[in-house]
Amino acid sequence: MLFLANPGEKSTKNLLMRSLAALQKASAVQLHHFIKKEFSRSLSYQAIRQSLLELIDDGAIVRNGKLYSIRPSWIAELKETVRVLEKSQEKADMRIIDKHTTQVDLKNLGELGHFILLSLEQEYFDLQKGKDIYVSLSHLWIPFSDRYKRERTRQVFLKNTTHCVVRGKSMGDRLLKRWYKQFGTVKLGVKNAPRDYIVHADCVIQMFFPDELIKAMTKAYRMRFSILQDISEMTYDYPIQLVITRNAAIAEQMREEIKKHI
Repeated sequence: MLFLANPGEKSTKNLLMRSLAALQKASAVQLHHFIKKEFSRSLSYQAIRQSLLELIDDGAIVRNGKLYSIRPSWIAELKETVRVLEKSQEKADMRIIDKHTTQVDLKNLGELGHFILLSLEQEYFDLQKGKDIYVSLSHLWIPFSDRYKRERTRQVFLKNTTHCVVRGKSMGDRLLKRWYKQFGTVKLGVKNAPRDYIVHADCVIQMFFPDELIKAMTKAYRMRFSILQDISEMTYDYPIQLVITRNAAIAEQMREEIKKHI
């Protein structure tokens, strides 16, 4: 993603992205002429068309008729990626406790969703590929509203069967269960389930949600008239702390604890 936006990069995809940034919308023919004129690069029409198709598959651009343009959500994703990279340099937000344990402070539930997605995609959590994912939550999380991020999330979950137990069983949880069931098993209303864990291979992610956030989620999931305001409040108003532990014995213990409730 960063290479596509890097002014020092000279790949066909990079030149196309920089051209679209200048033109906003353009056909393949217009892009062919623009690259030759502005970057003194003579590329074949076939090479440009193939790169455009790949950029569409990558989610970086969209096509409307004969015109191509940069996908707005890709720009937002780029900004979010840069912000996550900046965060990794802020020692107050990410602390290495020891060689097995990392502590991460996140601003809100929205930031948590992006952090988990990025970490699963980049196999930051995974020490052994092909392992099932075990999840224990207070409430099911609402998938990304952005279709591109939601598809990325779906692809991650399709790689590994997911087993999820949930304390809540409100209307919101029941509706969300339909989406999560395509990736594995989901069991609602498990009052004594651990709160709140993700176990993947030898990695355990323990999430510490403020009690106020759990109450806000419960309120939003009742699906009342104020649902949009309730969802916005629970998504952006409460900080979250993670403790990430890489230890096979601890992971196996937590995995077995979650299995008891499936």
